[in-house]
Order: sequence, then structure tokens, then C-alpha cells
Amino acid sequence: MSLPIVLIYLIPVFTGSLIVHLTWNRNDPKLLLLKFALGVGIGIGFTSLLYFMFLFTHQSWFLVLLLGILFLLSMISLRTWKPFPFFERMPLTRLQKVLLLILAIVIILDLAIFISISLRRPHGAWDSWAVWNRAARFIYRGGADWQRVFSDEFHWLFHADYPLLVPLTNAWVWDVLNFETTRVPVIQSGIYLFGSALLLFSALFVFRSIGTASLATIVLMGLPDFVGIGSNQLADTPLALFIAATAILFCLYSKYQQPQILALAGMTSALAAWTKNEGMIFLVSSLIGLFVISYKNKQAWLLAAWYFGGIVVPLLIVLFFRFKLAPSVDLFDSGLVEIWQRVTDVSRYTLTLKTFAGEFFNFHRWGYNAPSFLLYYLVLRQKDNTIGSRGLLAVLVMLVIQLLAYFAIYIITPHDLEWHLAFSLDRILLHIYPTALFLLFSVTVAPETILFPPKGATSFIIGTR
Repeated sequence: MSLPIVLIYLIPVFTGSLIVHLTWNRNDPKLLLLKFALGVGIGIGFTSLLYFMFLFTHQSWFLVLLLGILFLLSMISLRTWKPFPFFERMPLTRLQKVLLLILAIVIILDLAIFISISLRRPHGAWDSWAVWNRAARFIYRGGADWQRVFSDEFHWLFHADYPLLVPLTNAWVWDVLNFETTRVPVIQSGIYLFGSALLLFSALFVFRSIGTASLATIVLMGLPDFVGIGSNQLADTPLALFIAATAILFCLYSKYQQPQILALAGMTSALAAWTKNEGMIFLVSSLIGLFVISYKNKQAWLLAAWYFGGIVVPLLIVLFFRFKLAPSVDLFDSGLVEIWQRVTDVSRYTLTLKTFAGEFFNFHRWGYNAPSFLLYYLVLRQKDNTIGSRGLLAVLVMLVIQLLAYFAIYIITPHDLEWHLAFSLDRILLHIYPTALFLLFSVTVAPETILFPPKGATSFIIGTR
């Protein structure tokens, strides 16, 4: 049963990889893994947008459409293909071998945890079956009445206003299979969980080294709550992937100076908005990141054109959904007077600051926290002022804006503040966790330069501009 589902998911994954390759047609074997990792999210997101538009046709040949698009992109890729060596001799240092071995063990353990959670909770956590899988079932079973899933008669806890990337992905795979199975949302959550690890690893391999990529991915996948939340069919891990993908693409532009990369960044930022309401905040953050990237750049208008070329179609669909179908967001149901009262309540700031500080100093009750990461940076920061890179600076600005916006939402929330903080803060901080790790390990020295220095072997340390 699982194998056909995996094969179906491979269609959008390969489609997304071809979209990435055709948009940014740079023939470099070191980029292949990164292009594939970027294609995972872009392909699944693109397919969910396509299915959303397809629902209005009331037709049943969606699989034929997907296969046709994949075939067309494959033919174009073959016509534009330029040969290059797929494999290069890659002698590894002792440290790289040790870190890769540890990473392999961590991934195997994570896979076992993922399977265990999926078997024990095949419908996922509360938000999974009450929000994301509920919406998917309404859409799949609804037929011509599928738009009733957006009824404002639902209690706000069921969040009929939430975007549709995750539900539509479940729905279209069920549509192709012609029956429902809990394995579809399970496999989708696994793709995003391990896809996030692949994205971080492949990006840091391009920017830094194999050792850095391995160490950062160990830190990411060694956090129990990241694996637990990623295994529970929630939309937080997909959002984390799209945020990280956008940040990585900004840095890729800073490194290669090819403006078409920003078209991909536009796609991923719009797909973040198609994933969760918090993605709309990131969409605004990414626009400010684009300003940082293009500031005093002679090609500023060209960069903006490429970015908006990638964002325009998915953004139009997101806006159509938001203003034509979705009910109002529960955070803004109260009037301006009530919001102003909350904004001027000093106790709300005190409680929110205290809770944020607690999370930063004891992140998910594990050894990873802001002070330890800060100490790691201070001890191992690069001496060439890498943080001055325009791409990394844009990433830092986006993360700060995202955190400030989250803080502001807690201040104005109409729900009980203590409850809201207790049941959501840990998850929303995971939205930026992979990106924060990418930033940290991009501005610190590669471990190969510290321990077990290579003797005649290539360590594959790749610097950034």
C-alpha cells in the first residue's frame, strides 16, 4: 500500500526538481542534491495549487495532467541538458566520516521514531485531524460541495480559515488513489520532515563543507520535538521547510549573482503563505529581505522582477482563497477597542517576554538553547566577516521580523494568553529553527579546520561571498 503512495508523491517531487533546474540552469554537480531538496517543497506546493484550480473544473483526470506536466518538463530538460560529471572523487577526512556515521545513526533512529508515532497515532495530533485532515476529507468527500469546508459555522478551534497546502496534498493523492487511507498524510509528513534535513544538509554542503552539513543536520534531527512534531502530520514542518528554502535561495543569489534564483525565492515565500497563516507574515518578511538583497544594487529592478515573477501566480491564488473563500481570522474577530486594550496592557508584555525567554533558555527541554548557540558563534565565528554577506544579512533580518511579529500576535490574541503561549510557542519557534541553524553554521568555521585536519585529502570547504 505504501509503495504506490510513495510513487505518486515522486511525481510532484521530480516535477519540482525540474522546475528548479530549468529556472536556475547551472550545471554544477554539487548543486544537484540541493536542487532536488528545493524541488521537494516546490513540487508538492505547485501541485496543491494546481489541484486547487482543478477542483473548480469538477473533472477526474488530475493524474493525467500531472504526468503530462512532468513529461513536458522532462523533454525540455533533455533538450537543454549540458553534460557534466555526475561523480567526482570525494576523499573524506576522518572527522567527515565520523560525522556522516553519526548522522546516519540519527536518521535511522528518527525514522524508527517516525514509524512508531505514525503507528500509534495514524490520525496525528489534535490539529492534524481537527484542522488539516478534516479539511482534506471535506474536500475529497465533498464533490461539487467541497467549498463548504470554509463555512464560518465551524468553531474557531477547527480553523476553517487556514491555508490549504497540506489538506489539498492529501486530497489529491486520495483522488488519484480513489480511496482514503491514513498513510497518505503520514507519508506527506515524513517527506517534509526528512526533506527539511536534506535541504539543510545539501545547502551547507554547497556553502560550507560536508562536516558542517553533517553537524548541522545532526543538531536539527537530534531535537526530539522537531522529529515529534514533524511526525504528527502538522503544517509547522512544511512551513519551516519553505522558510528555510527562501533563506537559502537568497544566500544562493548572494553567492552566484544569478537573478533567476530569486524567482524560486518568490515561489517558496508564496508557498509559505499557502501553508499556514504565519506564512503570510513570512511573505512580508521576505519582501524586506528582498529589499536588503537589492539595496544599492544596479540590477535592483531586475531582481524585483524575477522575484515577483515567481511569486505572482501562487500569491494570486492565496489572495483569492483568503478574500473569496476563507472565513475571517479568529485573531481579529474582536473590535479595535478590545485590541487596543490588550496592546496597552503591560502585564501581557511581561508574561510573553517571560515565556519567550524560557523557551530560548530551555528550548524544548533539550540542550539546544540561544545561549549555547551564541557561545558556539562567539568561539567559532569566521574571521572574514561572513555575516556581512548580503544574503545572510537578509536572512537575519527576516528571522528577527518573524520573531517580532509572533510576539505581537501574542499581545493582541483574543484567547487566553497563558493557554495560547503554552500550546503554540514551542511549535512556532520550530518554524525558524532550520533557518537559524543554517545561519549559525554558515557564519562559523567548518569543523574540518579545527579537528583532525586533512592530510592531502580534500575537505570540500566552500566559502561564501
